Amino acid sequence: MTPAEKKNKEIIKRLFSPDEKVVIRTITEIREQGTAALIPAILEIYRSTSSPVIRMQIQRLLTDLKNQEAAGPLTEEIFKISNPELKRALMAACWQSGLDFSPFLKKFFKSLLTEDYVIALEAFSVIENNLNPLDKLQLQFYYDYLSEHMDHCSPVTRPLTRQLEQIITDTIRSFDMDDYEM
Repeated sequence: MTPAEKKNKEIIKRLFSPDEKVVIRTITEIREQGTAALIPAILEIYRSTSSPVIRMQIQRLLTDLKNQEAAGPLTEEIFKISNPELKRALMAACWQSGLDFSPFLKKFFKSLLTEDYVIALEAFSVIENNLNPLDKLQLQFYYDYLSEHMDHCSPVTRPLTRQLEQIITDTIRSFDMDDYEM
């Protein structure tokens, strides 16, 4: 076991402490020097705790993520969750963190099309905040994906989907304008 793995194991043990103060101190430690490998354990605590203080500390931690390596594990965990309130909170943390979730956008597009309005709105926000790294071809792929699946989305989320189509169209046009100016 590497020193980093040993340290993570010790941190995880403290995260699952029955003492709320120990858990809060551990969350603070993770905020300062944690790794992406801790995301599953952090989310397990979030799911299992009844403490509003611990939940709030974890939400703050996730919102303040700055390590790009956390985007993949966080996305993976989000789409394992069936609890709508938890899924919504974690999606909000994604767009609030400012991390690049563009490699995982297809999952968020699927949520936009299939989830209830509140989760779809959070997915919309993640997508909207992660279009900039995409090139014209990728944008066209997502535009086509939305168009192909529009009939399957809920009437409640259809306005969000239409709005996103327009945003993507405008972004594609900006690529065309850049080409024209050259």
